[in-house]
Amino acid sequence: MSINVLGTSIYSPYLTYELTLNLKKSKMLFSVNKNMLIVTLLYVMLLTINGQTTNSSQSDGGMKIPLYIGGLLPFSGGWDGSGLVPGIDLALKHINAREDLLADYDLKIVWNDTQCSPGLSSRVFFDQIYREPQKIMILGGGCSVGSEAIAGTAHYWNLISLSPTSSSPALSNRVKYPIFYRTYPTEQSLNPARVAIMKEFGWTRVATIHENYELFSLTVDDLVSELKEANITLISSESFVDNPKNQIESLKKQDAKIIVALMYADQAQRVFCEASKLNMTGEGYVWMIIGWYLNKWWEVDFGQLDCTKEELTEAVGKSNYFAIRSQGLSSTDEVTIGNVTAREFDEYVKDQLGNNPKYSRLTFTIEHPFGYDAVWAIALALNGSIDVLKTTAFLDGRMRRLEDYTYDDKEMMMVFFESLARVSFLGVTGPVSFEKGDRVGITIIRQLREDLLEHKIGDFNPVDVQDPLRWTSDIVWPDGKVPLDHTPEVIITTVILHVTVGQTIFISMCALAGAGILLALGFLVFNIKFRKQRYVKLSSPNLNNLIITGGMIVYTGIFFSGVDTKLVSFNFKAVCCQLNVWALSVGFVLSFGSMFSKTWRVYQVAAFKTPKRKVITDQLLYKMVAVLLLIDVGILTAWQVIDPMKLVVKELYTRDDPATPNQLISPYIELCESDYIIYWLLALYIYKGILLIFGAFLAWETRKVTIEALNDSKFIGISVYNVIILCSIGVTVSFLIGDDPEALYLFLSGIIIFCNTVTLLVIFIPKIISVWKYPAGESISATNTTKRSNISSSATNQSVSIDNLTEENDVLKATVKELTEELEVKRQES
Repeated sequence: MSINVLGTSIYSPYLTYELTLNLKKSKMLFSVNKNMLIVTLLYVMLLTINGQTTNSSQSDGGMKIPLYIGGLLPFSGGWDGSGLVPGIDLALKHINAREDLLADYDLKIVWNDTQCSPGLSSRVFFDQIYREPQKIMILGGGCSVGSEAIAGTAHYWNLISLSPTSSSPALSNRVKYPIFYRTYPTEQSLNPARVAIMKEFGWTRVATIHENYELFSLTVDDLVSELKEANITLISSESFVDNPKNQIESLKKQDAKIIVALMYADQAQRVFCEASKLNMTGEGYVWMIIGWYLNKWWEVDFGQLDCTKEELTEAVGKSNYFAIRSQGLSSTDEVTIGNVTAREFDEYVKDQLGNNPKYSRLTFTIEHPFGYDAVWAIALALNGSIDVLKTTAFLDGRMRRLEDYTYDDKEMMMVFFESLARVSFLGVTGPVSFEKGDRVGITIIRQLREDLLEHKIGDFNPVDVQDPLRWTSDIVWPDGKVPLDHTPEVIITTVILHVTVGQTIFISMCALAGAGILLALGFLVFNIKFRKQRYVKLSSPNLNNLIITGGMIVYTGIFFSGVDTKLVSFNFKAVCCQLNVWALSVGFVLSFGSMFSKTWRVYQVAAFKTPKRKVITDQLLYKMVAVLLLIDVGILTAWQVIDPMKLVVKELYTRDDPATPNQLISPYIELCESDYIIYWLLALYIYKGILLIFGAFLAWETRKVTIEALNDSKFIGISVYNVIILCSIGVTVSFLIGDDPEALYLFLSGIIIFCNTVTLLVIFIPKIISVWKYPAGESISATNTTKRSNISSSATNQSVSIDNLTEENDVLKATVKELTEELEVKRQES
């Protein structure tokens, strides 16, 4: 609603004003009712005559002639533009105070509320036309939909409309809106800034999503052209009416990372809600949204959402979106055409809205500077038309003055139109000029920060051809890096890793094995040097040499099992596989076969108590060892001929490289294998198991032999125990760590070295101690004499049972036999 008072500018959208002629419906303009038509025409004539009379009387009286602007802005409805009024009133005050500008005229404005409605905008436009006074231009509408309704009709009345806040690209259509101007840049004018940002960061893949309104659809159409010229690929352009869920999912599937979102604030909430569900609002994503939303627009209650307020705030907050809008209030301190700075103007408007009762019911809007500049543009255009009107010969031969304008005067309208196109000045929104009716202005780029406030980070000035994009602050990225425009095509490299025994472990084990060999050689030297010493001689030094030889062969298996193709050739490693098995198997048989052979001779002497002497020579024992060795060699030879060992490569599970991103490690190991290795190993285990059982049996049967030089039963027991227990553990563990060559080598080598070394030590250390204590071998006779004395003393001094005496008698007989055997051995050797 409006109040029109001649010679004043009054805003009162809340008062009711009844028109003398109530045109409730636009179709009444074309009513077939003859009487109504006559009444309407008479009313228009009266208004025209009244206007002419008023103008003439004011002009003749020497007073300033009023020029009226029709003010059509929304003071309610979808968008409240009432906050423009204080700035517009200030512009009128500044203009009318100027002596060099419209000197003979007083510029005034008559308001109507369009409520951001296209239908109501048309109605109040007709109201302005058919009510006096004559309007020279229209300031409005505020909303794009209202401006489209007004501008689409105003040109039929030769009435220029200039909007301070309409941004729809549709209004740039010079066919539909031939005489429309605006001081608010179009949404399309922001596209060069958007493209410049994309080029700045090297983004060549982008997507758009927009609400299905012409305002946004046309902006996207223009953006598509801009992107094409910039060689930027538009991977997807999504539009929606109410629910953007499917469109957001589509963007996710198409790997959209740089997204331009154009929509009203209520739908922006829905978009960010759905995007957050797909983790599309944080690291790796860039959102470019409209910059003219209300402060903290995500907190405004527009209706039901699928997200809570907290979830939406979190989604928006971590997006660090770019808000792109036309520059509102200029950021410079330059003095504008109204002799005020932008800051002074802003302070004045805020003060008026807060303290002036006249404006107490108005709502502040950040677009308020555009109203001030719009009025100045109209004033400058009219002022520039004065001299043109004085020098232009019109079709009727008369010159014109501004107050001579009527809705039928197309010639004067064209003068105004061309003058407006030439307008250029510094306003509170920055430099103001027009290109085909559209404002050429600066674009402001803001970014949302952690404090949930939008901070200016740059601007874009299309007039500056050399460097239009200017950054004024650092850009904050969620992860500290510029996001890519696509999910990185991760190139996974696979490193083939030969897993083998570490050099340190191999050298350490070989050193221990070498030390074992040196120890065995020391025992061999001792055995040879003291072979005639009685204690050593009774222990069968020749068989002892075989035991030592077997031990040294076992040690060499450590060297064969640890080498790999990093040290030797592939073929030689295959040979080492066979040598390792031979060394362990043959060395075991030599050592334990010789040990058991010696014990078997003691067993034969001690177990079979016959008057006839039983002579068992070393040659017979050698034959026994040879038979045992022959069995072992037979198994190994058959294995090598029928199913030879070969070196095979086994690939292990591929895993991520913890030290290098996007790299996999594909480890492999080299194994000594044969087709039926399990059966061959089983044959060797059974054979050597029988041998160990036989040795354990001999050790048990000879445990009562009292001549220590002859009886190794307790040492055999220790050796057999170690071998059985540790080898059982070794076989079990080897199945568990078979894919870890280093651990397997370390574990098995440790067991082999330990068992072999313990066996040599328990056999030869007692002999070394005996030789060191009794170099001439006296200990044997002394020991036996002592034993016999002890036995006699026991028989004399103690009362013993018949069984004990019998047992002692058997021991004495065995001792006699042993001594007899010793003499026989000496005789044979001599």
